[in-house]
Amino acid sequence: MCGFVRTRFSEEETATIRTFQTLFGTKIVDFVIVLFTGGDELKDKDETLEDYLGRECPVGLKDIIAASKNRYLVFNNKT
Repeated sequence: MCGFVRTRFSEEETATIRTFQTLFGTKIVDFVIVLFTGGDELKDKDETLEDYLGRECPVGLKDIIAASKNRYLVFNNKT
């Protein structure tokens, strides 16, 4: 699953994850890694992903991150 630091996690994206769970079963989260792009923007603001998620993370995304046992990565787009 891919998310962007620059944009908000929408209800449509939450619904997509629920659809995947319906189609493939709840165990799908055992294979999910949440990927965030735009890590360079966080670095430019001297901010961590944890800061960003604590401030702007919607409940649906928090649920997905928790269900996937906090498996997430941040990619820097500049390097």
